[in-house]
Formats: sequence, C-alpha cells, structure tokens
Amino acid sequence: MTTALVPLSWETTGFTIKEYSGGVYADNYFTREEHYEWQLRMGLKAALEKIESDIDSFLESNKSTVNSSPLFGALVGGAKQVPWEQRRRFYQAIPSILRRNDLAAAQALDFTNPEAQIEYAYMDNQGQSNAINWKYAVRGVLPVRSNYITLDEGVAETHFVAPKGSVGMLTWNSWAEENNDTLIPGANYFTTIKDPIFGITWGLRVVKDCEDESATYEGITAGIVTKYMFTLDYAFIRPYSSATGETPILKYEVLEGAEDVEPVP
Repeated sequence: MTTALVPLSWETTGFTIKEYSGGVYADNYFTREEHYEWQLRMGLKAALEKIESDIDSFLESNKSTVNSSPLFGALVGGAKQVPWEQRRRFYQAIPSILRRNDLAAAQALDFTNPEAQIEYAYMDNQGQSNAINWKYAVRGVLPVRSNYITLDEGVAETHFVAPKGSVGMLTWNSWAEENNDTLIPGANYFTTIKDPIFGITWGLRVVKDCEDESATYEGITAGIVTKYMFTLDYAFIRPYSSATGETPILKYEVLEGAEDVEPVP
C-alpha cells in the first residue's frame, strides 16, 4: 500500500445578472425584482447543468477497471452487463457487489439515467400484499438521476454504483471574494453568496457602470447598469487507491429487452 497526493482537476462556471436603471422597468410588464429573479434562475440552471454534466464525465473517466464480483460476467468496456431479465436481481446484488470489492455496503449511491426510475419506483412501492415484495431489494440504494448519463447502443440503463460518501465535490472561492475586497463601496466590490437551490457558496463581484443598452432596450443609451458576476471553481474527488485501475465507482449496464410493464401499485 502506498500514499500519494492526488491532483485535483478544477473547473469554472458562472453567469452574470444585469440590473438596469429605472427607465427599463417603468411601465413594463415586469419589475426590477422579477427581472433579477428570472436571470438568477436561468443563470443557476445553466451553471448547474454544466456541473451535472461534468459529474457524469467524472464518473465515466474514474470508473473502476477492476470488479471482483463474479456476478453478471466479465467487464465489457469497463462495465458489467446485466441482462434485461435480471435487472431486479441487479438491485438485490448491489450490497454483495460492494462487499466483494471491499467497499462499504450499507448505503450505495446509484447514478443512473432517468429511465431507471421506472423499475426502481415499481420495486420501492411494493408491500406485503404483493405476490413478491421487492421493496427490500432497493433498501439502502440512493438513486441519483441525471439527463447527462449516456447510453451505449443496446443499453437501457447505465448505473454508476459507489458507497455513500466515496465521491464528492469541492468548491473554491477567491481570497478577494472570501474577504469582501472593495474597490468602490457599493459600486465595485467582491463578496460571496449562497444560492437558494443547493446552498452552494458562489463568488460574487458587483460592479456599477454606465452603458449603452439601446440595442436591447430602445432609448436607454446611457443607463446605469449593475452587474452581478457569479463564479464558482469546483473539483470532484474520490478515494485514492494504490491498486492500478481500482476505484469505488463500479459501472453496470442493463441491456435492452422486451418490455414487460406492470402497473405500479
């Protein structure tokens, strides 16, 4: 066994909100506050979509090339392939798969495409009155659905399974942001702010200026504009292993098969 400093691969995302002088909002269909809120929602949406896409790329590039579990055959392109008829057995097998790979098995994160929710929801809503109560099989499985997980040809579901707490995200804000550096009080300064959706702390620079906005708002050739510039640096982490190719992220693919849809109780 060895130890090592693991280099982090940092990414940056951000967006800018513009708040205009009063002339833009006079006799308009939206208020200054409504305009700010809409821009904030759209900016956060785009930035968080980028983060989600980067998470999925991280899972793919950091998946283990070693899987000691004998279940579901050998690795094919870095993933074990589950026949459609055994998709429920896959959920049953997750704790055994993790233990066989010397990983914690009490709770497992399951990063997968949205279509996997159909089978998971069916199993999770079973009860004692059902002929087969599948609810136990998904106990301890924590689903994380993402639109950015790609499906190879012939694959119905892609799963990246990892013990809870084994993958994470670090964020970083600049010294100026953390210490509220100020160039012009109220008109040019740095600070931090938490977003109202996930509580992520963003770096924020606020700048007031005079700009020609007539291309967007007719007649506003010299309006006062306040720019709110949100930025975030982030990196994803996983545990270090000295064993070549070994990580806690195990990839599984459920292959396409004939549909046998049963009504969800």
